[in-house]
Amino acid sequence: MLIVLVGLAGSGKTELLHRLAATGEHVVDLEALAAHRGSAFGAFGQPAQPSHDGFQAVVRAALAVPAARTWVEDEGEYLGSVGLPPELNAALRVAPCVEVSAPRADRVRRIVATYGAAPAVDWLCALDSIATRLGPDRAARARSAVRAADLSRAVDVLLDYYDHGYEHRLAALARPVLASATADARLTSFLGAVHERT
Repeated sequence: MLIVLVGLAGSGKTELLHRLAATGEHVVDLEALAAHRGSAFGAFGQPAQPSHDGFQAVVRAALAVPAARTWVEDEGEYLGSVGLPPELNAALRVAPCVEVSAPRADRVRRIVATYGAAPAVDWLCALDSIATRLGPDRAARARSAVRAADLSRAVDVLLDYYDHGYEHRLAALARPVLASATADARLTSFLGAVHERT
């Protein structure tokens, strides 16, 4: 059974995925396999991406491992330059999910910790790539924060844009919700709740 971790940017989906893997649960870390975290900023600190065909082959092999449950993060069709296998895209739209949440301040801290080592020029280039979608006011505020080396403020400016897009995407899907969790959830209780509903 495929189970999808869903949640807003910075909610701790990757952290929870890694904790699940440490308990022996079968996880497929799509972002690690793609060497990309999926947003305009997703290449920060990552090695070169694999080829599109190579990525799809590795993902298919990982998904073919026999397991009672396979955990993945919710992703769009493409992670940078590589696309998910079509059958996985289709499965992600209907697979049961676990909603991962965190307070906004924690989300900002987590995103800054993940992306903050990238130089300002990389942040500004990424902002340029989405400036039209951000709108002139939001783009200007984010650029100003980056130039002032205030990445927390830059991320806070960007969260409304990313949250709106993600919530719109989730609303278009019809996935059963198995449970809600935080990145630091007590896994025995959390997995017990998931097991009862699957």
